[in-house]
Amino acid sequence: MKNKRIIALIFALICFFVLLGVLLWSIFREPENNTVETGSSSQTQEQPQKTDENQSPENTDTEEPSDSKEDDKKEDTVTSAGQNDDPAPTEDQPSSPEKLNPNPTTKEEIKAVLNDPFMILINRDHKVSSDYVGDDLVTYSGAYKLNSTCAAALRKLINAGQKAGYSYTLYSGYRSYSSQYNKYYNKIAYWEGQGYSNEEAVRLTNEYYAPPGASEHHTGLAADVCIPEIVNKYACLHENYDQTEEFKWFSAHAHEYGFILRYRKGDEDITGYNYEPWHYRYVGVEVATEIYNRDITFEEYIQDLENRLAALE
Repeated sequence: MKNKRIIALIFALICFFVLLGVLLWSIFREPENNTVETGSSSQTQEQPQKTDENQSPENTDTEEPSDSKEDDKKEDTVTSAGQNDDPAPTEDQPSSPEKLNPNPTTKEEIKAVLNDPFMILINRDHKVSSDYVGDDLVTYSGAYKLNSTCAAALRKLINAGQKAGYSYTLYSGYRSYSSQYNKYYNKIAYWEGQGYSNEEAVRLTNEYYAPPGASEHHTGLAADVCIPEIVNKYACLHENYDQTEEFKWFSAHAHEYGFILRYRKGDEDITGYNYEPWHYRYVGVEVATEIYNRDITFEEYIQDLENRLAALE
């Protein structure tokens, strides 16, 4: 009987020391585990921005992709701008350029407008050289770049559209000379591949494409703005965009933020380009408002200033 009590006491002591050992191990082990978990949970990798691929239209020189309704190949990336994930304007963004007199009368005033960097005229008759690079380029969204002042103004315009209940996407911004060169001559080759002569291929390409050096996208001051519903429906930037409420709001308010609808319907003989309801050009609020109120093209505005200056010389 005595032996059984001794055995039970020994067994109880063994259990006590085992439990004590487990308790001590857990106490000293817990801080280490907490440190590891805290460190691992705080380490996060920034995920790359998700982009979508869209087919580009034939009827525009303003798209980064192939710009062909006939060509089903999706070649380039488009990125939403002005959406919820698009950063709002910040205080460190560039301020608006110095105000100009949009209806100048003196030599000094006229020259100030004509020489302003935001007033550069680029079309088929006024081209830039192969070494031209747009000034003060910044990343607007995804792979797209714009002039910093243009980018800040576009953000404000798109944010105002959001408050009015509309959402817009940037489909093209700055484009280099070499990029435009490739787009233009690849399109000529495409038409030749369809059986057209070189002369016909050039004519068809020129209907919607700017030769290298003749595209406003070289400046970083031009933006192609549309809505995904149109691009997804037609697989391109399409003229029917002008039937939407989004276009009506945007075209009615763009001048308030410094933009003009650059290639208007009915002015093809003046601008040299077909109607593009998605193509907007930054020229500054004062000049944009003047052009909008006078209902004229950018070419007509510049020509009027040059005529005024010539009359004063």
